[in-house]
Amino acid sequence: MPPPTNVQLGAAIRKLRQSRTGLSIERLAEEAGVHRTTLSLIERGLGNPTWEILRSLAVEMDVGIEEIVRLAARMPTANASSSARRA
Repeated sequence: MPPPTNVQLGAAIRKLRQSRTGLSIERLAEEAGVHRTTLSLIERGLGNPTWEILRSLAVEMDVGIEEIVRLAARMPTANASSSARRA
């Protein structure tokens, strides 16, 4: 299985943030020590998170990095979600 794309990784982080923690993007960023703009870019698939940022986010969401990566691998790719929006 190929590694997830940044779009998939960002979607997984957003899904976990919203469904498991209920934290706003601003609150999670503050708790994880990440600038809110950086987290926003990551969630939109426009940023490339470092392992340190992934670890910080995982700790604050009380999940393992491996759970984020597994969920990301199951998320639709950018092309699939773009096609679905047009249909």
